Amino acid sequence: MPVQVALVTQFVFALTAYSLVAKWYVAPAITGRPLRTVLPPLILMHLMRPISMWLLVPGVIVQPTIPMKFAQGTAYGDLVAATLALISAVMVRNGAKGALLMVWIFNVLGIFDALRNCLVGMVTKAPPHMGAMVFVPGYGVPLLLVSHVLIFMLLIKERGQKVNPANTR
Repeated sequence: MPVQVALVTQFVFALTAYSLVAKWYVAPAITGRPLRTVLPPLILMHLMRPISMWLLVPGVIVQPTIPMKFAQGTAYGDLVAATLALISAVMVRNGAKGALLMVWIFNVLGIFDALRNCLVGMVTKAPPHMGAMVFVPGYGVPLLLVSHVLIFMLLIKERGQKVNPANTR
């Protein structure tokens, strides 16, 4: 079986599983709770993104033939996303001014980075060169995408409540 077929199959099933967990369990559990409480756990999981730095060390986990365009863009993009995630989580937890703006910045850049990594990885045919790192897009990326969607849902709901003058919080 080609690596891409196995990866896409795993990605789809993981994305489905994480989405159902989010819909059935996570969303109901966080509804109505303060953003200061519910956003940090959803953001902090993105601190695992620098695992992609291993793409820059060919021969350890990934093969030396890994496309460098994919490896470098993914590793450095994930490092930036993780840094923004840390700043966002700390700001939200501390109730800092501009915290929600920082979360918006992290979430927009983070989801675009994740989608870019998927696209460039497939275009450059990176998966056959990824060795054990292929489990990251198979299991980890779907989880991060679902957390990005949950974060967007919370941010959009919060924004709608602030715009609606009939809503009292």
